[in-house]
Amino acid sequence: MKQGKRQLIRACAAFGLSGLLASAAVSAALPPHYVQSVTLSPAQGINTNMVVLKNVSANKHIDAIQVQPAQSNLAIDLIGHVSCEPHKNIVFEKATAYFGPGEANLYSASYSPSVTDGKGNKRVTEAGNFDKFSVPLANLKQGHPAVRFDPMQELNKALQTHLNGGGTKLSFYQQDHFITVKRPVSMRGWCKVEGTNDSQSVDANATVDITVKYEGDSDLKLTGTLNAQLANVPNQISNNLPIKLDKADFQPNLPHYYGQCLPGSDPKIQVNLQFSGATKGLLDLKVVGVSNQYADYGTYYQLNNIPVNAQHSKKVDIYFPLKAMLSQDKYAFMMILNNEVYNHNMKIVARVKPEGKDWSQWQEFDTAVFKHRCLPQVQVNSPAAKGGYQQHGGDELNQAPSRISPVQIKPASTPAPDRLQAPKEEREPRLQLKAVPQK
Repeated sequence: MKQGKRQLIRACAAFGLSGLLASAAVSAALPPHYVQSVTLSPAQGINTNMVVLKNVSANKHIDAIQVQPAQSNLAIDLIGHVSCEPHKNIVFEKATAYFGPGEANLYSASYSPSVTDGKGNKRVTEAGNFDKFSVPLANLKQGHPAVRFDPMQELNKALQTHLNGGGTKLSFYQQDHFITVKRPVSMRGWCKVEGTNDSQSVDANATVDITVKYEGDSDLKLTGTLNAQLANVPNQISNNLPIKLDKADFQPNLPHYYGQCLPGSDPKIQVNLQFSGATKGLLDLKVVGVSNQYADYGTYYQLNNIPVNAQHSKKVDIYFPLKAMLSQDKYAFMMILNNEVYNHNMKIVARVKPEGKDWSQWQEFDTAVFKHRCLPQVQVNSPAAKGGYQQHGGDELNQAPSRISPVQIKPASTPAPDRLQAPKEEREPRLQLKAVPQK
């Protein structure tokens, strides 16, 4: 056996492969895992992980309020550590931080944690650069509800709770508000064989508190003009600013459906709209599916050529096509009584045509998740016992929404074919809308 090994070494040397043998000897001595541990935790401190919202409108009428983030990025303060296996040839390579867990993350960037590597008395721990994990807010508005983060949406939820408790829009926006949510973050650390590209990685997860701070505007009032005042000409009023859609948000408390497997009608969901400008115009609005696990459904609901003006915030009722969806064979699996809750991720896209101008580009707005579950039905005489919208408390059960605005837009009585079916209702002629099918 020893003679055969010596012959192999001589043969390798004859062909100039002595370096290859040396490398093989080093590899044989390497540990099976290059990363000993990776840890991640949120840093503690005042004003950590905070997004500040302010009213930026010079017009102090409450209906002219324009709330915007004071920053474009969320700075997350983390404490990360990567420890490589104690071996003289195993060294730290790199680390990456993620907003969200693993493959479900919404944003990632290079990160510098503290690092331990080396062997014996040469094992050294070096501190990271202490830079915060900076995440663009624009990257966080879409994704899984447990991961995505939209500070304006969180503020609107707080406003809805304030209104449901008997408060007013004016009193809400005059005061400071602090809203804290929890979101998952993660970090991946790599260690490698020094001088090679041979590396291995390990992940670590943590949950951070993110605070939305709204700075109240005590100058807001109910009186005054709604027309936007020119910033550099204090006494001049602009009467020709084109209409613009500033917000299109789903109601904070969606009326999820838990009831008979094939509902008798489609669930109604309110969309709250806010415009600015001085002219009239038309609005096209669609609610579309996004990142759903089931077969792509496309457009859930669509309204075209809605007459609008910017004098008031408005609301429009859309109908989630649950009955049409569940009537299709490819969605029959959602009709099984297995107590499973199905999630429907959706978002609002809209465009505006100001009076005398062309249509704007399609713009994405709020996202939400509509949930439904098929429940067994009990035959009783009381109509209240029939399956339908949730009307009681619970983790996933919501209360009926209160009105945001006295002005309401509703779909027209013309029924749309296939999945864009709207129920017939009596409408006021000047506010007639038409639901159209997806092409």
